Amino acid sequence: MQARLSAAALLAALAAAGCNLFGNEVAEAATARREADGKAIGGACRHAGRAIEDCYLLNRRADKSAVYAGWREMNDYMRENKLEPVVPQLSAETLAQANDGEARKGARGGDPPAEKAPDRTDKALKAQGEFFNRLRDLTGSAFFSSKMGVHDLGYMGNVPNPNWQGAPKAALDELGVSYAEWDKKYGNLK
Repeated sequence: MQARLSAAALLAALAAAGCNLFGNEVAEAATARREADGKAIGGACRHAGRAIEDCYLLNRRADKSAVYAGWREMNDYMRENKLEPVVPQLSAETLAQANDGEARKGARGGDPPAEKAPDRTDKALKAQGEFFNRLRDLTGSAFFSSKMGVHDLGYMGNVPNPNWQGAPKAALDELGVSYAEWDKKYGNLK
């Protein structure tokens, strides 16, 4: 009886270990593939001269952090090697037709359609979702306002421009303002 119980426990442990082993390997490969795809998308967007926000908009299914990493790597590479962006040669009409064809192909069963986010309208999860959305937003804000984030963006800040001659007259006229009051109070600084 003792031997049978030991054998059953050993078989159950081996079966459970085997399930986890194969399941994790597939999940890790899928995660690595998604990250590599996102980096490739980000790099291609930067090479084509697209802003990162446009890249996110055009590739909603891609992981944003991977897209940003690829965009940033390509940006650094292009700066180091003094490369200019390659302007796409396809017209907007051709791109629209290609996108329309891809949408039809997915609907007919060629490629799978875009994955739909699971419906998580459960009220118990709403508070957690709001918390993590706020945490993500605050983390992003904190990073991009830090020294490292500002460096990643290449932001130079308020750089003095000694050649600035004031706002254009057309803009001042449109707003109904002038430098006359300033000049009376502080003198002509030009």
